Amino acid sequence: MSLNSSEWCGILSKKEIKIGEYSGEVVVENYNKLIRRREVLIKLYHIGVGTPSRNLVRNEIARIYGVDPSQIYVKKIESVYGVGVTEIHVHIYDDSKRASIFEPEYLIKRHG
Repeated sequence: MSLNSSEWCGILSKKEIKIGEYSGEVVVENYNKLIRRREVLIKLYHIGVGTPSRNLVRNEIARIYGVDPSQIYVKKIESVYGVGVTEIHVHIYDDSKRASIFEPEYLIKRHG
């Protein structure tokens, strides 16, 4: 996944974060007022360590943003083989009921 301006028009924040043993940064964070969700692009660095699990990402993002994990949907985790960098696309809803309107059914089932 590459960052392009037509897909991401949010604030380029470069806020450093830590997810478990992984370090990274919030590259873009945009608040969608119509849908009432935060759309976040995170870049994690993990040289010599595997790709983080969806569950770990979800729980740590909930901790960082101070929300319930049920409000968070990890849309995509994409790693480049042999590089140790992963891009993560996350939606953080104001309330979990909004997600059932906008997120695809398979993703809702995946997040339980």
